[in-house]
Amino acid sequence: MSSKAGMQVDGKGFFEQTQEKINNRDPQTIGILVAIVIGFITLALILLLSKKRKFGRGILLCGTCDSGKTSLFGQLIKGKPIETYTSMKENSGILSLGSKKPVNIIDIPGHERLRDNILDRYAGSARGIIYVVDSAAISKQIRDVTEFLFTILSKPDIYSARPSLLIACNKQDLGLVKGASVIQGMLEREINALRISRSNTLQGTDGEGVDYMFIGKPGKDFKFADLGMNVEFLEMSVQEEETLDGVKSWIMSVA
Repeated sequence: MSSKAGMQVDGKGFFEQTQEKINNRDPQTIGILVAIVIGFITLALILLLSKKRKFGRGILLCGTCDSGKTSLFGQLIKGKPIETYTSMKENSGILSLGSKKPVNIIDIPGHERLRDNILDRYAGSARGIIYVVDSAAISKQIRDVTEFLFTILSKPDIYSARPSLLIACNKQDLGLVKGASVIQGMLEREINALRISRSNTLQGTDGEGVDYMFIGKPGKDFKFADLGMNVEFLEMSVQEEETLDGVKSWIMSVA
């Protein structure tokens, strides 16, 4: 009993002595308290800055082969569609934006054996991503279109930075095409199925070598609204320049 009482008295005495030293402006005590306060402020700033998104000046043009992304690149950089072909490397060009800083438009090859490695090089600089979809062939190409989009969204660099995403539904000038809302629903269903298959593949493993992040909300069907990033869908035709105003406005908004 006496020991506990003594500890309480000593503890009380310590706080009283500290308060007295502060009142008397003891330099050593005040110095220690200032150091503690500065330490807490520094820690808070580090935590805040570590969570802040850092964007580069890159706008990535992505999509599968024949989606029209390279023609869109030509329209944006040269003012006209350019001849498309299977490229072994990326195309890049600077797009001036008037009062805003210019952005670097990067056309990522669509071939599945090339795109992932090149995408890795530019993922960290992505300020925005334009994913071009062939609205006329989406039903036939849905698996490849979804797998590439899933790869992009689940990359650690992109997942952590969460740049803005525009799904550009191209070739709307053709007949029998899917509209933006239909394409959104198709992609959400396929991404949900792909998440399930990837999760089943990982069951029974220790997760070693996994290079992608879980996208959306666990326990809930995938929705673009759950990505935690700005996502927009836009109908357009790269062959009709007047329909590209929405793409240019989007680039201006994220620049």
